[in-house]
Amino acid sequence: MRRIGLVLACLGVLFGGCRLRTGTLPPIRVASVDFDPNDPFVDQRTILLAGELNPVSARTICQSLVYLDGLSDEPISILVYSSGGDGHAYLTISNVMGLLQSPVDVVNISFCGSAAALLMQSATGERLAMRDSIFAIHPGRGRPAELVRMFNKKQNEVFSERTDLPREWFPLDSEYFFTAAEALEYGFIDELIQPQQALSTDSGQAGEPSRDGQAYR
Repeated sequence: MRRIGLVLACLGVLFGGCRLRTGTLPPIRVASVDFDPNDPFVDQRTILLAGELNPVSARTICQSLVYLDGLSDEPISILVYSSGGDGHAYLTISNVMGLLQSPVDVVNISFCGSAAALLMQSATGERLAMRDSIFAIHPGRGRPAELVRMFNKKQNEVFSERTDLPREWFPLDSEYFFTAAEALEYGFIDELIQPQQALSTDSGQAGEPSRDGQAYR
């Protein structure tokens, strides 16, 4: 069982200027950005999506994914605290995830809604959620109407094909909220996780995240 580094730290702009390995496709290059090689995210192969999905956050996340994939093929984790945002930003990140050699786990650490909930279904690794986290899904809104219609069609297809959400919810015409436990029941996630206490009372050593209350290594 793969171990996931749950690093709850401040969101920093991570890395760029690396080549994306795409098999027979030519290398894709992204613009370089400033980064701190000592950022704790690097060792944990972890990216934090905190806030709105938009072109800026999509650029940062994609740069981070490309950089980490260039280091090794080990799993990458995206920790999500987001109520959603731009459908194009979701699609951009989802498509880049599909080009990587590293599996990408998506973890709901508190709230995962709208386009961010769609991103959960793009995981090429595992779909995970903290026990007390919440999910929300709803039909797309905005303009132009034709673009919204296309987005809603894709959203309905993704949720219908990759989850066991109640069929009476589809096509989505309202907003639905559900807990992490319900998400597991609906096949929206693969597993529940929860953190242990920061320090072990038995050994005095730092604890590790656990799944269903049991430590994993």
